[in-house]
Amino acid sequence: MDYGSHYYRRAHWVKIVQACQNRPSDITAKQWLKDNGISDKSYYYWLKKLKTEKISQAYNI
Repeated sequence: MDYGSHYYRRAHWVKIVQACQNRPSDITAKQWLKDNGISDKSYYYWLKKLKTEKISQAYNI
């Protein structure tokens, strides 16, 4: 995968993760994902990946 594809895919998932985290409090993450046609596995994979990147950047690893 080239850099452009990785950058686009990452930016796409950042938006999805942010939208899920900002969902109304009466809707569970599982329900929000289902309503938006997003697989649980993909969401949690990217959530973990993005959190790991954020931690790495904070510690300059």
